[in-house]
Order: sequence, then structure tokens, then C-alpha cells
Amino acid sequence: MLKKVLLTSTLIASSFLNVAFASAPTDTSVQQAIQLSHVNEMLNESVKNLGSVLDQQAIKIVQKRTGHETLNAQEQKAAQDIGQILKNNTNNLLQQADMPLLISNLFKKYYSEDELQVYIKFLSTPEGQSINKKQPLVVQETVQNVMNILSNKQTQTAQQQASQQVADILNSLPKAK
Repeated sequence: MLKKVLLTSTLIASSFLNVAFASAPTDTSVQQAIQLSHVNEMLNESVKNLGSVLDQQAIKIVQKRTGHETLNAQEQKAAQDIGQILKNNTNNLLQQADMPLLISNLFKKYYSEDELQVYIKFLSTPEGQSINKKQPLVVQETVQNVMNILSNKQTQTAQQQASQQVADILNSLPKAK
């Protein structure tokens, strides 16, 4: 029993030492990983793909407002205008976020030099590049599925009920003077 406790303690201590002594990633490794992972290109592709999702959301907004399943010319124009506003807003947010710097800082925050070297090695393979190129498709389909879930009647009803419950609770509290 004492051997198990000693062995377990040793393993735990050594894992803490490995974490404590993991070397910080170098700027060169971060940039190489970002370049090989095509993060900036994937982000641009995701934003482009998001445009169609935002257009679909704009159509649903107009359909909900008008109660029409099929939009007339005026409603289609309104949906296009709303879709463009949503896309412009998204692009402005991304520009303000300075995505290349943000991505670089996140790589530095979450990856050690050793992890980046393994990632770089993986991305340098055809399999790594193939997997990496499929990421935007996974993200796009995930966003589309979430949007579909959020726009279905059952989810909207549940959201309205939750909002009403929150409002009821807040209404029971005194207001600030």
C-alpha cells in the first residue's frame, strides 16, 4: 500500500514538474504553426461561410416579422438589407479584434514550445493538412445546426418562457432609486 501511495505521489509530482518546466513558445514557432494551420485563411473562409448563415437568419427574421413563409419583393429586399447589416457588423467586430494578434496571443497562452513543435510536425504531413482544411466545414456546419436549433419553434418557446421567468423574478425585486 505504501508503495502505491509513494508511486502515485511521485507520478503526480513529476507531472507538476513537467508543467512547471514547459518552455514558453517562441515567436518563430507560433508564426510557423499559424502559417501551417492556415488559421487566418480558415477564419476568412469561416466568415465568408457565415455570410450565408447570416443571410438565412435575415430571411427568418423577416418571415417571423411578416408571418409569410414566402417573401415578396419588398420583404426579400428587407432580408437582403438585414443580411448585409449583420455581415458588416460581423466584419467590423473581427477587424476591431485584430484577429492575427489575437490568434498569436492565444497560441502563446495555450501551447508550450513542445506542443507547438508536435503540432507543426503534424501539420507538415498531408494528413495534417487534410484534417486542417476540413475545420472550416466543421465550424460552418456546427454554426448552421445551432442556428437551426435556435430558430425552431420549440426552442423559441422555451427561450420565451425562460425570459418570462427571469422577468418575473426581477419584477419581484425592488428597483434602484
